[in-house]
Amino acid sequence: MSLGGYVGVARTGVITSDYDTLTARVAYVHDVSGTYDSYVITPQVNYTTPLSVRTLVSLGVSADYAGKGFGRTYAAVTPIGTLASGLRTYDVNDSGFRRVNASLFVVQSLSGDLRHGFGIGAGVLYGRMVGKYKDSPIVADVGDADQWLGALGLTYTF
Repeated sequence: MSLGGYVGVARTGVITSDYDTLTARVAYVHDVSGTYDSYVITPQVNYTTPLSVRTLVSLGVSADYAGKGFGRTYAAVTPIGTLASGLRTYDVNDSGFRRVNASLFVVQSLSGDLRHGFGIGAGVLYGRMVGKYKDSPIVADVGDADQWLGALGLTYTF
């Protein structure tokens, strides 16, 4: 189990219109269960703008900076782990960036106005494992440093 929070600032009316928003935030999560006894810090920047009264677009970038314990738990392979899995032994015993991300999300109003009624949203997130996390046999030998996530959803604004 982890606990955390975030702080951020947002500014409206920055680039394309009076309604676009630029947001910068930093999230901090710390393990309180003793699973990895460490933390993850995630700086993030998002830009959201309506392209019209019917369409909204959001772009974002972020990165995960993980503490020592996170790497030991989720990227290292101990000698016992090597025997059990067949993966090569690998040690991650320092903090550092583990992943960078870029995202795109689009909402299209079905009612003709983003401010009222139903809409449909679609998004994609691309993440790339970096540093010692990318070199871990869990990623390099049996996984993939490139991570993709897609989402589709229904929205309702009132």
